[in-house]
Amino acid sequence: PQDGFRVSQTTNAELAVNPAAHAVATAAMKHGFESCWSIPVLSSAQKQLGIVLVFSLRPSQATAQERQLLESASRTAGSALEQRSMTDLLAYQAIHDSLTSLPNRCSFEMHLQKAITYAAKKAEGFAIFYVDLDQFKQVNDTLGHSAGDDLLRQVASRLRRCVRRCDIVA
Repeated sequence: PQDGFRVSQTTNAELAVNPAAHAVATAAMKHGFESCWSIPVLSSAQKQLGIVLVFSLRPSQATAQERQLLESASRTAGSALEQRSMTDLLAYQAIHDSLTSLPNRCSFEMHLQKAITYAAKKAEGFAIFYVDLDQFKQVNDTLGHSAGDDLLRQVASRLRRCVRRCDIVA
């Protein structure tokens, strides 16, 4: 809810009709749980990231202390999920080009070093295919940087479609 946390109680039968919670509720009923408390896991922008469900063997209302504990768990989970999401995004951005989403120079060099090491270990070869876009500067100068960006994205997309899943386009 927009106005903050709310712990709600429901029966497993009520929860089972919710498509997103059906499997969990069915499993809970199978193991003898009769009711469930739930609280949304919210981001700092109040976007719902998930939900905390606590199942009980008997129908009961959450005490004030249990509500506080659930609210704390929900806030902690929200913070942890946001932090993990940001960490994953930063790790991705560190090794990918922001325009094409291709591995960047740093990532290419890491892949190249692994390929060299692997080829030497297995006494095998490998190939590097280098592509240069002739007169690319003219595209930027005459049609503008957005046209140049579109061209780079299109080339990246086409190259990706031309290689195997195990190949690297960077």
